[in-house]
Amino acid sequence: MAAGDATLNTSVELKTYVVAERLGGEPEIFHYLDAAFEDLDPAIISSALADVARARGMTSDRQRGRNHPCGPLPCASR
Repeated sequence: MAAGDATLNTSVELKTYVVAERLGGEPEIFHYLDAAFEDLDPAIISSALADVARARGMTSDRQRGRNHPCGPLPCASR
């Protein structure tokens, strides 16, 4: 092979990383939120809180609450 004839395979397969699937227990959640709050960036904090809510399975109840007259608050009719 002459110099310059070699081809390099540069394709890389990227997979989606879902943080909520990796937050297993309270210590991991604590450290994750602690790191998010260190930045003092509201967008990062909001994203981290949403990740924790998804990890705890809280998003489906929250989504249903938007369409309920009581909103996300506890209600006797639920």
